[in-house]
Amino acid sequence: MGGCCYRVVPRIQVSILGTSRTGLAGVPGADSDVFSAVKDVGANVIMISQVMSSSEFVFMLYAEGSESCFSVTAV
Repeated sequence: MGGCCYRVVPRIQVSILGTSRTGLAGVPGADSDVFSAVKDVGANVIMISQVMSSSEFVFMLYAEGSESCFSVTAV
């Protein structure tokens, strides 16, 4: 009969970082600045999602070591 698959995923602690670039839609380099800021603080990114608005991104990070990301307030 039909088979079934199971995937075991270990529990990990994550942090969610939301970014917003209000007023910068269509400005050349604005997206690059957001991604560079996350890279520069050494974030260990698991997943990136773009919100319905093209000016917002959500980053899922490993919780361990992500504290420095939350001190970034402006790009």
